[in-house]
Amino acid sequence: TGVETSVALTVTPAVLVSIGVTPATPSIALGTSQPFVATGTYSDSTVQDLTTSVTWSSSAPAVATVDGAGFASSVSTGATVITATDPATMIAGDTTLTVTAAALVSIAVTPVTPSIVLGTDQAFVATGTYTDSTVQDLTTSVTWSSSAPAVATVSNAGGDEGVASSVAAGVTTITATDPASMIAGDQALTVTPAELVSIAVTPASPSIALGTDQAFTATGTYTDATVQDLTTSVTWTSSQAGVATISNASGTEGVATSASAGVTTITATDPGTMIAGDQALTVTPAELVSIDVTPSMPSIA
Repeated sequence: TGVETSVALTVTPAVLVSIGVTPATPSIALGTSQPFVATGTYSDSTVQDLTTSVTWSSSAPAVATVDGAGFASSVSTGATVITATDPATMIAGDTTLTVTAAALVSIAVTPVTPSIVLGTDQAFVATGTYTDSTVQDLTTSVTWSSSAPAVATVSNAGGDEGVASSVAAGVTTITATDPASMIAGDQALTVTPAELVSIAVTPASPSIALGTDQAFTATGTYTDATVQDLTTSVTWTSSQAGVATISNASGTEGVATSASAGVTTITATDPGTMIAGDQALTVTPAELVSIDVTPSMPSIA
């Protein structure tokens, strides 16, 4: 017919259709945080990051809170729904956030770089730090190991966990490992040579007659339970030189010579450590040694 008409069609900008919140159903440990992203899908199928323009909320703030930038912070264990809402259209999207128990982050082994002498032990402590900033003594639950068992071993036995026992002079690394997470901490242990613990002077409480001598022996006991004759290396002294003197001369070290009747203390001192041992020496009056009859082989009528 050739009849026609027209109508005006107005095309407005694309409108928001939906909001997606990612990541989907995340799980975090107590003490950690989770950033969320809000992505808007529009009527023209385009997408846009709406993270900073939406309103964020948490259904259970006692479990986790969320700030205006979509950053959720855990508060306690549990689950909460994190929602992003467009304030203009009230279109919203959400996801569930689960907060699990705090997780182990690191293990610290103390004391720091200890040094012990051969024959002694060193107790170590393993302290775990968790995602919620709490700390816990893990000494009895970790697995202990030594990088050089020939220098020192470390116990996992009940009651002795973390106790390192020296074997030889040297350096070893003591490690505490959490068996569940395999998170570990370590510390270097230095074992130095055995040291002198005590000196024993023998014989015990001797008694000699005036005019005689008494040889003494100094025996050192070390931290590794070994013993050593120190007679020639110690410094010998007598508390009463008027009763007896004692020699430090080469070849006669530790030999006491009586001077008068009485009692004196004979002391052996290690000059390096000043560790000493002593023994009482009694000098009794001179004793009869022999009788001579004179004249010799006389002849009489």
